[in-house]
Amino acid sequence: MTTEVAILNQAGVALAADSAVTVTGSGAKEKVYNTVNKIFMLSKHHPVGVMVYGSANVNGIPWETLIKLYRKQLNGKSFNTIREYSANFLAFLSGSSSPISDYQKDFFILSKSQEICGIISAEVVDQFERASAEEPTKPKDAGQIASYIIEQIKIKIAECVDLGKYEQVIKNLTAKYSDRQLSIIKGTFQGFYDHIPTESINELIDALCTYFYSDFIIGGESGIVISGFGEDEIFPKVTCLRIQGFFEGTGKFLRETAKCADDSDDKFGARVIPFAMDDMIHAFMTGLDPQIKKFLYASIENTMPMIAEKVHRLLSQQGLENSISIEKLRSITEVVGQQFHQGLDQFISDNHVSPVTNMLQFLPKDELSEMAETLVSLIAFRKKVTYATESVGGPIDVAMITKGDGFVWVKRKYYFDPNLNQHYLSNYNRD
Repeated sequence: MTTEVAILNQAGVALAADSAVTVTGSGAKEKVYNTVNKIFMLSKHHPVGVMVYGSANVNGIPWETLIKLYRKQLNGKSFNTIREYSANFLAFLSGSSSPISDYQKDFFILSKSQEICGIISAEVVDQFERASAEEPTKPKDAGQIASYIIEQIKIKIAECVDLGKYEQVIKNLTAKYSDRQLSIIKGTFQGFYDHIPTESINELIDALCTYFYSDFIIGGESGIVISGFGEDEIFPKVTCLRIQGFFEGTGKFLRETAKCADDSDDKFGARVIPFAMDDMIHAFMTGLDPQIKKFLYASIENTMPMIAEKVHRLLSQQGLENSISIEKLRSITEVVGQQFHQGLDQFISDNHVSPVTNMLQFLPKDELSEMAETLVSLIAFRKKVTYATESVGGPIDVAMITKGDGFVWVKRKYYFDPNLNQHYLSNYNRD
């Protein structure tokens, strides 16, 4: 995991990221390295930066490599908006001149198909074992369970794709990969494959190919945050994308709208936008840990119907059960629960979120970058003093992007001593 944050006000955007990366080996064993770079310049000549979280690779290639290849071909070219930078970056990775090879694109399709089949297989086995614990079962029952799960996944994926727009390309993808996907299914569903109807197998192949054009993500992904200023933008912008991979002249990516701040300058507002492991940042901003808030909401939702039932029983004991129906009592307690939610949200907004965001507007650049570093440090410190894996930690890189000064490093780690590598600095400054 990782923790990153972007803090915006009218002066610019501060970016901060930790340096930890978690590597999972066989037997689910984990090892954490604290030397990874997650913030990069997207352009040497213009005020645009990029942060990476989640998976450090896409199509088997490190994001750092792809970002620097893009930066090299971009050279002095600029775009009017951050959204245009984002679109051009995606076009570079998915287009005909992409540095991602056909082999790596094939590998993405097949490895993701295998991952999804593995998830289905594990669920089939889990449900079959639970059913076996309750009553005798036969191998064919696993086939029936698999058919049901495949049908549910097919429905879910179909709900998230524009079939009218992608019908032909889905057919083309199916024709190209169906044989290899069938081999994956046979290998993954060993033990119950022969008990799954052929129709369900064909449905699964169709669902796998449809998945790549859907607005639905299963399994691992990368987060890409592009931020800074386009030529026509006075105030800083942030665009966030969730990306799984690239294939067939396109890619499996979604715009993370809730974490974007790239509307017109007229709608600009100071914001703190956390990415990846962000509970502590939300707690700082709202005064309430997200898990505690979730617990409070769930408790209220569970308690209100119980109150209605108890009141109705008390009325019944007094012979007054006809004075108000149980349905009316439930309706009243539901309204009370909703009022509690609204009241708590309003209190948080008025007493915690608004005071911070109002002050953000006036923070100078050095204070903005210090705040970004501090928020990441909070999460790293919490990981350090608890039994949780220290999946956030290491040196914190901090960058500040402004319209006038461009991309400026406030803090940056090197894996080498710059004084011993003057040729690196000479080559870097040559373009």
